[in-house]
Amino acid sequence: MLYLTYRPRTVDEIDNSRVRVVIQNYLKTQDVPHAWLFTGHKGMGKTSVARILAKELCQTGEAEVDAQIVTSIENGSSADVQEINGADNTGIDDVRKLIEDIGYSPMVAKYRMYIIDEVHMLSTSAFNGLLKILEEPPAHAIFILATTAIDKIPATIQSRCVRVDFGTATVSDILLMLGRIEKGEKLHISSETKQLIAHNCDRSFRDATKLLEELIAQDALEFEKAQTYIGVRSKDKLLAYLVQKKAPEAITWLQEYAQSGGDVKLLIEDTIKRLHALMLIKNGIEPDYPVDDMNFTPAQIAKLLKLMHEAYLVSKNSPVPSSAIQVAIIDYCQNT
Repeated sequence: MLYLTYRPRTVDEIDNSRVRVVIQNYLKTQDVPHAWLFTGHKGMGKTSVARILAKELCQTGEAEVDAQIVTSIENGSSADVQEINGADNTGIDDVRKLIEDIGYSPMVAKYRMYIIDEVHMLSTSAFNGLLKILEEPPAHAIFILATTAIDKIPATIQSRCVRVDFGTATVSDILLMLGRIEKGEKLHISSETKQLIAHNCDRSFRDATKLLEELIAQDALEFEKAQTYIGVRSKDKLLAYLVQKKAPEAITWLQEYAQSGGDVKLLIEDTIKRLHALMLIKNGIEPDYPVDDMNFTPAQIAKLLKLMHEAYLVSKNSPVPSSAIQVAIIDYCQNT
């Protein structure tokens, strides 16, 4: 799999440029935080960055020893760096085992490190046990907590951690990653095809590589073939239907988008960003987010922004996330 083959392994290879700068700046300081909280959408490289950080912090300064430390972390055999899946270790008994283990000094590395993925899955009692460790961690222990649901992490836990928000991938960062894969695989991918992938991967590095793999498998790297294959995933279609106030077509497209694997909540986020960019364009301001101008009036953009914001809030807690944006589409088309 391309995502695994080309996942970043050093600080300089971190695809998320903003996170890369944050990590670089912390590594320059002498005061290393003992608890980190990585938050962001799926496929944004939280686990990869956690491993990179572990490799950087655990080195002792002895070249031969450090080479062994890096290799063991990369292949998952390190006795000093443990990766724990919060979804599989949710209870207080699991945290008690961790508390017992944390008292031991590192065997080889500079620190004992614990990477807890999907940490939001821990039970209340487990969080209480974890809090006790974070309040008074041993000098040799460092925790990296990773989550896709920051709202489920207790405020007491968050307050003990240095938070690194991975956000969503920028188009420029995705293009750089695709270029790295293109070079490594000796492919020829046109700039138009790379742009198409970057705008149809739900702003996720993982999804971008998965989409690239699909195009390779389908022999569809040429722009026209890629455009045909991606088809209904092109998010520009939603706004194109809304410009014409074609509610049935917009909802039909939305259903096809969801059935093809698209994330509706991320679609709403993307639509809000596009509308915000359009609002800036209408006011003579160059937006950071690339978007083609569309035939909306400023009042229509304001109306859509309000409806999409409401749809996003509702979709976060709805058993049917697509229903919120469907209501917004109908409201806009019938009442604007």
